[in-house]
Amino acid sequence: MKTRSIQLIAGLAMFVLCISVCTTTTNAAVVWSDDFETGLDGWTIFGYESRTSTVTIEGNFSDTGGVMTVLDEDINVARHDSTVNGGTWSFDMLVQDDGEGYIYLLFMSDGAIPAPAGPSTFVVVGASINKGKFIVWQAVESSHSVRDINVDTLQGWHHIEINRTSTGRLLVSLNGTLKADFVSNEVTSSTYLEVWGGNATGCAVDNIVVDDAEPIITIPPPISPFAWLAVGGTAIAIVVAVVFLRRR
Repeated sequence: MKTRSIQLIAGLAMFVLCISVCTTTTNAAVVWSDDFETGLDGWTIFGYESRTSTVTIEGNFSDTGGVMTVLDEDINVARHDSTVNGGTWSFDMLVQDDGEGYIYLLFMSDGAIPAPAGPSTFVVVGASINKGKFIVWQAVESSHSVRDINVDTLQGWHHIEINRTSTGRLLVSLNGTLKADFVSNEVTSSTYLEVWGGNATGCAVDNIVVDDAEPIITIPPPISPFAWLAVGGTAIAIVVAVVFLRRR
């Protein structure tokens, strides 16, 4: 009887651990995609005079070689209709060693020019070349938050995948490695997907895929300190129960 009770407790503990540590899967439901093999159809190309101006100018992108490439140092914007606010976004990004610029993909955007020019709503994943890192940048009106994603080598091609659930959980993977995992419902709607290149000649994006299927994410979410206390308390209770049963 004592052995059976110990086995039952151990089995229950293993079950809890198994449902806590699993893999991430998604259901494929592609809304739109672009590999740029047939040009820049579906994209609106323009630019801005400066980061503090709302005056638009001509943008400058190329589709040579089936890749959307920034061609000059101005602020260049490529905009595509995209109302997806939950699912999976994936793309490839080429970062050049410019030293000062940035190449961003705003996967959820209301189309307004980002600060400091004015209020806007968007979520960005991209490379801040002058800082030497990738970032996740969110803005709601004039409130902004930035999360850094450090990499060993910024320059070169990178594959990026973003998952967002209906509850606002956001996961960002870089080259197959999960780099950010948090919950945020600051930005919940989208009008466009946009590519921004500033002082970023030669930077590029390719193989954009937008999927609106709810991600099935079974990786445990980040645990708060209070949750860790609960987990620790449960573990201690299991240990005490096992010791007590062994002594009986």
